[in-house]
Amino acid sequence: MIAGRTVRLTVLRTADVHSRIFPYNLKPNSHDVGDGLYRETAPYGGLERIAALIQRERRRAQRVVYLDSGDIFQGAPIFNYGDGEPEFRWLSTIMADAMVVGNHEFDKGAENLAEKAEHWITFPLLAANYVFDDWTQETSSRLGASVAPYTILNVKGLRLGIIGMGDIGSMYSITQGGNSLGITPVEANETLRAYVEFLSPVVDLVVVLSHLGLSEDQELPTGHEIYMTADKDVNHYLDRKLDPWKQLQCPECQAGVIKYWVPGVRGIDVILGGHLHIMTHPPMLLTDPAGRKVILEHPGAFAKFLTRLDLAVAVPHERYTCVQGTCEPQDNHFNPGKPCQSDTDCRLAPFGAEIIAHQHDIFPIDTLWCAEPRIDPYAYEWGDDTGFPRDVLTVASYCAEKGHWPSRNLLEGYRIGMELDPKFDLTQIFGYAPVAINRKDTAGGGDSPLGNMTALAMMIRKRVEAEFCITNTLGIRDNLYPGAINMETIFNVFPFENTITVMYLSGREMQELFDYITERSYTRGCQSQAQISGGTFVMNCGQVKRNEAHYPCQSAQDCCQYRPEICEPGYAGSAEWECLEGACYSHPGEDILIGSRMLDPNASYKIATNDYIANGGSGFNVLKRNTTKLDTGIAMRDALTEYLTRFPTCHDLLQADPNQVNAIALSFCLTYQDERDRVNIPITGNCTCGDVFLENTDKCGAINPPMQKFCGNPLDFPIIIGKSDGRILRKVN
Repeated sequence: MIAGRTVRLTVLRTADVHSRIFPYNLKPNSHDVGDGLYRETAPYGGLERIAALIQRERRRAQRVVYLDSGDIFQGAPIFNYGDGEPEFRWLSTIMADAMVVGNHEFDKGAENLAEKAEHWITFPLLAANYVFDDWTQETSSRLGASVAPYTILNVKGLRLGIIGMGDIGSMYSITQGGNSLGITPVEANETLRAYVEFLSPVVDLVVVLSHLGLSEDQELPTGHEIYMTADKDVNHYLDRKLDPWKQLQCPECQAGVIKYWVPGVRGIDVILGGHLHIMTHPPMLLTDPAGRKVILEHPGAFAKFLTRLDLAVAVPHERYTCVQGTCEPQDNHFNPGKPCQSDTDCRLAPFGAEIIAHQHDIFPIDTLWCAEPRIDPYAYEWGDDTGFPRDVLTVASYCAEKGHWPSRNLLEGYRIGMELDPKFDLTQIFGYAPVAINRKDTAGGGDSPLGNMTALAMMIRKRVEAEFCITNTLGIRDNLYPGAINMETIFNVFPFENTITVMYLSGREMQELFDYITERSYTRGCQSQAQISGGTFVMNCGQVKRNEAHYPCQSAQDCCQYRPEICEPGYAGSAEWECLEGACYSHPGEDILIGSRMLDPNASYKIATNDYIANGGSGFNVLKRNTTKLDTGIAMRDALTEYLTRFPTCHDLLQADPNQVNAIALSFCLTYQDERDRVNIPITGNCTCGDVFLENTDKCGAINPPMQKFCGNPLDFPIIIGKSDGRILRKVN
């Protein structure tokens, strides 16, 4: 019996694994390095390593649960091969206690998710804020039969209520009725409030397993604003005694729209989130309407970390008795001797058990995953000419022999099957990148080197040949890292099976498109949510904020006081004020050039895009409603790989005018033009051509013929360089 005792609960966590089943290479960012993931300890990730750590930590604690916050699908070639089967089978093999549905679980459709869940999961799959169509109907998805709103876990006497909250923000289609997924989303806080009230009498702790995202997770206990049309009946929310909604002043609201405050949910103990690939170390502490502290934890992404959250849980007595106006038993450490009039008053812990302390640990998943204590490669003197400390090499070799054999036996079959499938020839090398080609411009927030390369590759592809191209930034899922660029690299960049779509847009529709890009980017810190080719524009996030202020006006002249420079004589930009429905407005997408000419509202433009946003993905409704769409069937991967082969080789660069070629590419060629120096060319991660020649599988993993061919003739391969050229400028003031 644990009643009246303080016990420990250990929560092991992953989120957003994104099919990183096998170890892979990347360039650790500053956050990764700060959390103990180093360049010298690549490759990273791998579910066998995570399984071994879960197994180890389970042995070390009395009460342990392992929970995943969704998006275990999509992101590596194995998903394109197995459609999620190996990911779900692994979770069942490791005996996961619960998982919330992530948005990428739907990437091959609701029926694929339903099929994989029916066949392979032995754990609860959760989402309380999704209402599914009746799955017993022949025309409906079967997914509703596999997804539950909550589960109750009895962890050696400690009862946990686990409530799932699925993503809504990036699943635009489910907000529209009759969607193909058969899902209707419901308001998160009110849904959660109902389930917390339902479960609280029978559980000790309430845990929210979420894929909503960080800000949405924070709003669960703290509350949020909501806009609703006046015809919606919310009186039952406004009139309730505990935590009622409140109507707010709303000068920006259009006629028939009312703004309300939806209060936070009381009674949550822990929120375990995902979706935005964030690590919260230490966890955040939020305050709910009852004044209680709520722990919020996110464990990072891409199988780079396993986290461990230890909770000290004070469990109340099972029996509450009012004896002569005082609650018994007297030794109840929550509130001994509490005054009472009846036994009901003696429910000393109205929210069940209470968390009185917590501790958070993170385990980096790399070649040193099993090290205890963990080695810092920068804390040792370099031991040999490989650039590694001997201590690190020794520990990495030791960890390589460790592992979780059930996971290894399960996953190895999928790896071999994928290698034997001719559609997944992942070892073919297309070129070499001397420096990283990043998918995001973290400094300027506009166009990125890989975004520019991708959009141009799509635009000029044969059978496309458009005037302009746009693709969503988040559709490009990884960087091109320094080293050899092979097909596996391309799959990591484009894990989705996206194809190129061609359509014709009027100039006015193009203006709407650029306005939407700016407005969407404004909500993401003015980081551009699109990458383009064939034009330039200014993304004025400051103007989005002005538009949202709904400054009152009777004419456009009244608006000049809010941004006077665009009203002054001689102003050369495209921005201008309008007075629309009594409020000031100006297009936030400004100074748009298509080719070298200003956007003509009366012209027609042939544009290329990807099939996802062409069909309205990520909210691109201006593309969705277009009736001229033609899906070419050309894969974005194919367009990019063909474009990469156009880059010059070292033979070309060394014969060209040095002033007419890229300095970084030329420097690489000059460094390695002597055959004796080529052993030092980095191939991938910490593997060099010297390691390939020596068949050093500890450094290189499997050594294949394309690697040997490249190292034998590196000057014959295209040298790939990306650049950010300011085609997307931004204003934030």
